[in-house]
Amino acid sequence: MLVILAASPESNTETKEQPSSAAADERLPGDLNYVEIAAGAYHTCGVLEDGSTFYWGRISQPESPLPTDLGGITSGNGYSCGISAADSSVHCWGVGIRSEDCLTTGACGQAASPPGPFKKVAAGGHTHTCGIRTNGEVTCWGDMPYDASAIPEGPFEQLSVGNCHACALRADGTAQCWGCDSMGQATAPAGAFKQISASSFHTCALELDGHIVCWGLDDQGQARPPAEVFVDVTTGRDYTCGLDPIGAVSCWGATGEGLFSIPDVAAPASGPFTQISSGYEHLCALEPTGLAKSWGEDTTGEAGAIVGSLEKEEIEAFVDEEIWRFKECYERGLSVDRDLTGRPQRCRPSHIKHDRQCAP
Repeated sequence: MLVILAASPESNTETKEQPSSAAADERLPGDLNYVEIAAGAYHTCGVLEDGSTFYWGRISQPESPLPTDLGGITSGNGYSCGISAADSSVHCWGVGIRSEDCLTTGACGQAASPPGPFKKVAAGGHTHTCGIRTNGEVTCWGDMPYDASAIPEGPFEQLSVGNCHACALRADGTAQCWGCDSMGQATAPAGAFKQISASSFHTCALELDGHIVCWGLDDQGQARPPAEVFVDVTTGRDYTCGLDPIGAVSCWGATGEGLFSIPDVAAPASGPFTQISSGYEHLCALEPTGLAKSWGEDTTGEAGAIVGSLEKEEIEAFVDEEIWRFKECYERGLSVDRDLTGRPQRCRPSHIKHDRQCAP
């Protein structure tokens, strides 16, 4: 049975670290107050008001204690990262800590962050992570699907990492992308932007006037935003969502396969919300009070419907099976059918006539 894993220590003024193996927490994700939240592929992580982290879905507990001053939280496939306020160091946990035997284990060092001060960190979809150092230069680690020489020189201010491409914003708002560009996801348009979000095969950015511009694959309408003004944008696997100035959420693209129909995780009518974050097929949002609402696919508890804990080895085996056994599915842009426990079974036949190869 797949269940939620949570780590949330009691506040302690004498320590700034969380236990490395907290017991399963009886609290529900929706009952807590967060200052920020980050949805990953099949899990969600949030920072609580006391500075500790609380996470649910398909992610294992950290191997070593986490600082209780993490911010800038980001989540990938089976792992999350954050930046310590004390020394600007990056801390990651979950699948991907090890870098040996990457092709067999799927743990390719994407959670093995390098030393040094960072101001931004962005988790990728499967096997790599990138961060912006305090000097504005981008550093990536893990199994990068592109050569390190492809990373442009900074300085950069914002960063987002997709499955096999990444995009960053300079101080003047111009966007620069690199990596896989088979669907045009790494071909950024001219213009000035204040936020950017990269997904599997499409990318969206928020213009200075609040309008959203998207590029890349548009087979589900995920790259066709409404002509409205937004303050936040986030991209899922085949969909995109925006947050408008009054806190209402609008989504477009492949939102009809359960994204708004999971029992007990009802889609909000109007909010208001202050932040949104998308996983592969689920979305989470924060209310002004700090309460989190999640809806969409909840097979592995990523939307917060089940409580409990998973051992690290179970999580690794589960994520590794999907990454490597079904790597070809994702490279071709196909979904994966799952059994009732959420385990991947086979590639789902595509209704798209062309293959979405992840190639430069």
